Amino acid sequence: MNYIQKVLAVFFVIGFISICVTHQSIAESNFQEIISKAEQGDADAQYHLGSMYYSGEGVPHDDEQAIQWYTKAAEQGHVDAQYNLALMYKHGQGVLLNFKQTIQWYTKAAEQGHVDAQFFLARMYKNGEGVPQDFKQAIQWYTKAAEQGDVDAQYNLALMYKNGEGVLQDYMIAYAWFNLAAFQGGELPRKNIDIILERMTPSQIEEGQKHSKELYDKIYNRDK
Repeated sequence: MNYIQKVLAVFFVIGFISICVTHQSIAESNFQEIISKAEQGDADAQYHLGSMYYSGEGVPHDDEQAIQWYTKAAEQGHVDAQYNLALMYKHGQGVLLNFKQTIQWYTKAAEQGHVDAQFFLARMYKNGEGVPQDFKQAIQWYTKAAEQGDVDAQYNLALMYKNGEGVLQDYMIAYAWFNLAAFQGGELPRKNIDIILERMTPSQIEEGQKHSKELYDKIYNRDK
């Protein structure tokens, strides 16, 4: 390496170190700003801080700190904090596993329209996980998630109508929901469609197709 190359290499290293120091300074400044806002009660900042501790983004991973800040945001009605808090209680991350708290925070998030919270709340009621099994509650929350376009909720709701769980058995409604789930690429919904088609009359199939179109328009064409 000649003299000019050595000089250029030195300048490159100095420049690289300067950039790293600058980025670190900016990151520390942003972190301090987030902490300041969180401590002043800003729910978005509290949620952001909780997420940073949960993922180890810019700070050491710390589930207990994540729980602390998610709780502060969740108690102010921050829907994503409520959902994440439910997940942490469900899996015992940073706290002891607690299904009662899981249900509480899933419910709060679900009531605000959080589609994943609605789906997982429905599944817990369906399976009696942490709560007494309650098919009617499962139907209620699967329906809300399904009407937001959640394919897993659509499929599970169809299964409950197919099997008459929490509702009267209704192949026409089951067909409609299976059809919507299949539209999103699900293989299991297609298999179930083939099964129930063998049990349906031509008029039921016609009604099922009509209902499926109505649901599709309601869910996917609502803003058109």
